[in-house]
Amino acid sequence: MSAYRKTVGQVEIIALSDGSMEQESQSVFPEIPEPVWHGILQDGKFTMNFGCYLLRTPSLIVLVDTGVGGPLLQELASQGISPDDIQAVTYTHLHGDHIAWNLSGSGQDQHVTFPNATWYVPRGDWEYFVNPSSPGYSTSVHDKFRPLEELGRVQLVDDGYALSDEMTVTATPGHTLGHCCITIESQGQHAVIVGDALIHPIQVDTPEWNSRYDQDPETAARTRRSLVEEMDRKGALGGVSHFEAPGFGRVTRQGTHLVWVSE
Repeated sequence: MSAYRKTVGQVEIIALSDGSMEQESQSVFPEIPEPVWHGILQDGKFTMNFGCYLLRTPSLIVLVDTGVGGPLLQELASQGISPDDIQAVTYTHLHGDHIAWNLSGSGQDQHVTFPNATWYVPRGDWEYFVNPSSPGYSTSVHDKFRPLEELGRVQLVDDGYALSDEMTVTATPGHTLGHCCITIESQGQHAVIVGDALIHPIQVDTPEWNSRYDQDPETAARTRRSLVEEMDRKGALGGVSHFEAPGFGRVTRQGTHLVWVSE
């Protein structure tokens, strides 16, 4: 099986990369002392992937996140998937690098990228980024959803919402107020599409270290600790947006430490 495809019970998970970029570790993680990075990264830089995940059950095809505007559609085509095949789109959160392919084209040619999908959006992020009365209101985020609203295809979801018998929206706030993971349970096996609750594997063992993108650092650290401990306890496969592609791995206990082991 390809490193970009995993099976969890009856759910197939396909990792899709919408591009990547090199990041300065100290810039992304200003709380982490620079000497710590010297033992991990030779030049103080790491590759940040912009990952999305396709989840396929016997009855549903779901795309988690719509990327940064890179080669996502080519990635789907390489897996034999047309935009018309996507039945549901859901999000870990509404930062710009996770919503870019909601729409394609520009001007008079702009259109919904996945025309047959229902769009499941975390309510907390919708209320913060899309509600005009919110202090976090973003016209750029709202513009990515306005045509979907007009089609009546947006459904707001809360913690515990079942996308299918196998897939559930699970609140993991902190990176954004409404950040969610997509948890998968099928035939006694577990997986989690993590989104940005984790940005770099170093955070598995040191969840108190936040990135500069975390909106509520204290909550983000608490969420991370709970998440990695649960993944360890369940032996869950993880798919993480910004880990190096394909972003698959598991949290494993080594002595008193929790570490990320890529698969």
